[in-house]
Amino acid sequence: MPGLWFSMIRAQLPQNIYHRVLNEARDSPEAEICGLISAHQHTPVRCYSITNAHPRPASAFDMAAGELVCALRHMREQGEQLWAIYHSHPQGPGTPSSRDIAECGYPETLHLVITPHLEPPLHAWRYAGQDTMPVRLEIV
Repeated sequence: MPGLWFSMIRAQLPQNIYHRVLNEARDSPEAEICGLISAHQHTPVRCYSITNAHPRPASAFDMAAGELVCALRHMREQGEQLWAIYHSHPQGPGTPSSRDIAECGYPETLHLVITPHLEPPLHAWRYAGQDTMPVRLEIV
């Protein structure tokens, strides 16, 4: 992967959120799923599943705009912050695609790629321009 940094940062994800996004991806083997994870005081607390509105959902995702706005509004009203954006690669690798990186609207947040057909099934990344940095994800 171009520009891969060698320092590894860590993040902790509660088991209930881990199982929710993994099960959501397993229940949708033909299409990418997507959504947001919010945090309160830097601790992940809530998962917002959002409809994949991309015309080719088997190989790409676009979050439904109305649902995205509602989720971000709900986070703000609850005193939560955006912690991560997640999506699945039903048959692809656990690395972000060039499209994932190029179309990233929130580079400062964590990005999770779910690959239910691989072990481990969840991969975390930080983006910096065209560079990506793996994040060690600990399930707690």
